[in-house]
Amino acid sequence: MPRDLAHHQRDWDDLAALDPMWAILGDPALRFGRWDAEEFFASGERELAATLDAAAPFHLPREWSAALDFGCGLGRITRALAGRFGTAVGIDISQEMVARATQIATDTPNLEYALNTEPDLTLLGDRRFDLVWCRLVLQHQPSRAHALGYLAELLRVLAPGGLLYLQMPVAIPLVRRLEPRRRVYALLRRLGVSQRALYERLKLHPVRMTAVPEHLLERAITERGGRVAHRVRERHASGVVDLTLFVTR
Repeated sequence: MPRDLAHHQRDWDDLAALDPMWAILGDPALRFGRWDAEEFFASGERELAATLDAAAPFHLPREWSAALDFGCGLGRITRALAGRFGTAVGIDISQEMVARATQIATDTPNLEYALNTEPDLTLLGDRRFDLVWCRLVLQHQPSRAHALGYLAELLRVLAPGGLLYLQMPVAIPLVRRLEPRRRVYALLRRLGVSQRALYERLKLHPVRMTAVPEHLLERAITERGGRVAHRVRERHASGVVDLTLFVTR
């Protein structure tokens, strides 16, 4: 595993042990274990339903055989996908997240989870998935290059007529890009301070934010045979500009 991905895996294993639901859906009011598990997973059902309703006018996806949840975490979306597709697969770089998701999903036979620690998705084959879900994941990659590399792989595993549901920040204010909490967390973690002390006592965390400018994002999609069917641009109060795309091939 590349060194930067090894550090990335350690960070998300830390988060999985400390506060996995907040790490996935970072509501400040629900940090430090305040998420209700039932509501957490119900939010995945609602989010998927709303997305599929929005994609219906574009007749996407055309088939409903297999779906992929990239960066699945605890399986919030993967579980919802399993109720609508023949097979749902969730992959994540965090061994701890995958272990917890697998433990939760013992009653869902058409759902599977896999650990992926490589900068590609070779383990998933080619043109396999009718829906690929990628939200709140590429923005946390170690670099823009990693984000674009995984985007290329997500398009490769997308079946013709499939839907890639993709969210990515295209602009982040300088003050957010400095990430002082993450940088101090990383330094003290290397010095041997426990992740629990850093997170609970010092209120630090290792979550990074990465943006890809819109023109680079769309160029990467086009170069790999993708076509944008629908887009939504949203500016948050924090100044972050998000782009959500429905991509097909």
